[in-house]
Formats: sequence, C-alpha cells, structure tokens
Amino acid sequence: MDWDPLNTQKELQNAIITLSQYGLKLSTKCLHHHSFHHITLSRSLLDLGEYTRLASLLSDPVDPSAPKDDLPPLGLWLWAYGNYLGGEKRKEEEIGELSTTAPTSLLHDALLSQTRDALVSSILSFRWNWSAWLDLAAICVDNATIHESVEEALKPLQDHYMYMFFLAHVFLEQQQNDQALQVIERLQSTFPNSNALQSQTALAHYNLRDFDRAQECYVDLVEADPYRLEGMDVFSNILYVKEAKAELSALAQSASNVDKYRPEVCCIIGNYYSLKSHHTLAVSYFQRALKLNRNFLSAWTLMGHEYVEMRKTDKEAIKSYERAVITNDRENLATKKLAKLYREEGDAKKAADCYLRLIDNLGSSVDQGSAEALLFLAQYFKNIKNYENSALMCSRLLEYPGPEKEEAQALLRDIRSRRQATS
Repeated sequence: MDWDPLNTQKELQNAIITLSQYGLKLSTKCLHHHSFHHITLSRSLLDLGEYTRLASLLSDPVDPSAPKDDLPPLGLWLWAYGNYLGGEKRKEEEIGELSTTAPTSLLHDALLSQTRDALVSSILSFRWNWSAWLDLAAICVDNATIHESVEEALKPLQDHYMYMFFLAHVFLEQQQNDQALQVIERLQSTFPNSNALQSQTALAHYNLRDFDRAQECYVDLVEADPYRLEGMDVFSNILYVKEAKAELSALAQSASNVDKYRPEVCCIIGNYYSLKSHHTLAVSYFQRALKLNRNFLSAWTLMGHEYVEMRKTDKEAIKSYERAVITNDRENLATKKLAKLYREEGDAKKAADCYLRLIDNLGSSVDQGSAEALLFLAQYFKNIKNYENSALMCSRLLEYPGPEKEEAQALLRDIRSRRQATS
C-alpha cells in the first residue's frame, strides 16, 4: 500500500505539534526523522540538547560556518542559538584543568555578530520573548564591543518597558548598581507589585554593601512570596555577614521545606553551618549545590571561603576560586581572594593577572579593593621594568584619599629616577 506524500507529511506535522505540546521529546524527535521539515526537526534537537547536530542540519553544505541561504528567521535563530549552546557546552567540557586565563566564550566574531542579529530580530518581531532578551544580555555582558550596535538596533524599543527590564538586568550583571536602581524605580511606577523588581532592588543594595536596606527588601519579598527560592542564597549571605543565626536558621528551614534539592537551598544551609563553624558540613552542602548545578557561582566562591577557614591546603581553595572566576565572578569576591592566595604562594604573575581582571571589572572608580590592586600592580610592573604601566597604575591612585596615594607618589619618584639613570 502506498501513502500520499502530502497527506502523510500533514499527519506527521500535526502529530509533532501534539507530541510537543505534551513534552514527549523523544517521540517528537522520532517523527521529525520522517518529516522533510528541517525547522521542526531542529527544534526537537534543541530540546534534546543535540546542538552540534542542530547547527549542522541548518548549515550551508558548502560553507559549514554559515547558515543556509533560504532559512526563515526562526531557522536562522535556531542555527545561531545551536552554535552558541554547542560552544558553551564544549567550553564546559574543555575546562578540565582549571585556568583563570580560559576564554569566556568560544564564539568567534562572525558567529557573535550572527547570534546578536538573530536575537535582535527575534526581539523586534516579538518583544515579550524574555528568553531572547536574557541571551542577548549574556553576550552583551561578555562582549562590551557590541554594546553600541545593540543599542542602535534596539532604538525602536528604547521607550518600551521590556527594554527597561533588559537594561536593569544588564546593569546588575555589570555591577552598575546605581544605574540599575534608577531603571528599577522607573519600572516600579508601572509594576508596583512585581516581586522580580523587588528581588533586583535587594540584589542591587547587596552589591552596594548596603546590607540593612537589602535585608529589608528580602524580608518584604519573603512575606510576599514565601515559596520563592531564586535569589534567597544572596539573602543568606547577608544574614551570614550580620551573624543573624536565628534568622539564617529560619531561612534554611523554610527553604528546605520548599525544595531541598535546589542549589540555592544547599548554599543557604551551607552558610548556616559555616556560621556555626561546622565547616566540613558547610563544604558538603556547597558540593551538593555543585552536583545540582556545576556553574552555580555562589557555591564555588563560598566553598573557597570554607577551605580557607578550615586551614586546608591553599590548593583546594585556589581550585574553588579559579572555578568561580571562570563561571562569572560578578562580585569580584573570588578574584580578590584568589589574588591574595597567589601572593601568599609567591606567584606574582598570577596575582597580577587577577588584579588586572579586578580593575578591569571595576572600571575607572577606585575603592579600597581596587586601590590595593593598583598598588600591587604598580610595584609588580616596576619590578619587571615595565615602567610605563607602573606609572599608569600609580597615576590612578593620585586622587585616592588613603595611604596608597603616598606610596604611589613615592613609586613615581623612584620610576623617574630609574628612567633618568638609564637615559
């Protein structure tokens, strides 16, 4: 018996839609193999995490680094996103021996540009697709060079609330907390009961080290949404710093009752045990968090702190901090600790690399942490006879009102005399 090809393909497409709606991914994929529609098959491969295969299916047969010419917008997005996720997956697999000099992304310039264009196109066609906004934010945070082009491309949406949500998220990721708070305040006039904005407000105050205000925000958030776990690990950090044992115990208990197998909950419990000086137990919970999510930044950083407290070999603490830096040390806590451990081990080159990353993340502002970094770098560059960079680091300390300013002035005098001696 022969089947009519057109009717058969129609039946398959309808079956695929039904199976997708019920989340039956393997069945969907099986039917896709008999369908001639590459776009629907690609969507199934995306669901199943077969990113390399997805990208290959939609790539130009002559030039595999480019998409097929006749792809619709959805196909172009699937091709670019498949390449992106495949690269991120390979990066995770290749980390192996941790190195703080590992690349932050495997996207080459051409693919980065195509991914940006696909995401912008998706957003412009349907501005409420928050997943696309988040993916665009991720590549913006990792690649400052595309900020201007993204801003220009999104001009049609610059007065839309979805663009404001995007800005608030990007500002927080980049530690531009005052700017984030300004955007959030504007949004709250339209969305006064948004728990997401309340959580972002709390995080911004936490990043600014205004722990009292941040705690107030988190307390209000818990009252409004008692089953919320997202961001509660940050709340536990505040309670830990303030040594609020009773409040931290209550948070750990309530979070555990909601879902004890969430990485956020494991970090909350780990902080509780750390505050009680049960460091071995704390480490076990941070390790459990990492079994649930290998890229959970807080767990790597907190575990590094515990190893330092336990007087373990610096090797274990360094491994944890290195992984935190690779994952995305937004608060620069792991970077600072790692630089200090490298200094204690006498590895000035690695310490300098950490401090360079730190001042790059902090921008032009100088605080106590960056002042210490600048002074170390000034001395380091002077010792290796790179007087130009040493003087540059010193110059950034001349407006800083602390003892580092006087040390920088002394270093500049020393550099001038050395230059005169060799001229």
